[in-house]
Amino acid sequence: MITAGMLGPGDRIRYRADDGDIIDAEVEAIHPKNELIKLGNEKGWWWMPFKDIPDRVIEITTCSDPQGLNGETSTGWNSDTVVETIKTWKQDRPAISIKSIEDEAKIPSKTLWFALTGSRGLNDNHLKKLGPVLKKYGLNIVNVTSK
Repeated sequence: MITAGMLGPGDRIRYRADDGDIIDAEVEAIHPKNELIKLGNEKGWWWMPFKDIPDRVIEITTCSDPQGLNGETSTGWNSDTVVETIKTWKQDRPAISIKSIEDEAKIPSKTLWFALTGSRGLNDNHLKKLGPVLKKYGLNIVNVTSK
């Protein structure tokens, strides 16, 4: 699950709104006590509960970690954040198997399964290979690191 410690002012988020529109917004403020995030763009600003973000998120880009994989802007996410996000995302997609994701990403069998059960973490190589496969299924985790 995405929490207040993972995002900060200046970070960018792209998500799918209730009506299906894709919204690009900048994080303006965090209210950790109420578990809210204040987002804004050229149309104004609004508050969103953190619990709504994993189901809707397409991409998050932080400005806090400029050194990302593949020479792009880093999301600043780490292995634990990715695993929690995948868990939440996967709950609504039972037809997508963990094995098929591992096979497509060409990572060792059971690697993602072990990560999702908390037995093992994902390293940078796993994260790099998982990114394009998860993006194909609608979850963009570009430029994460295992640190």
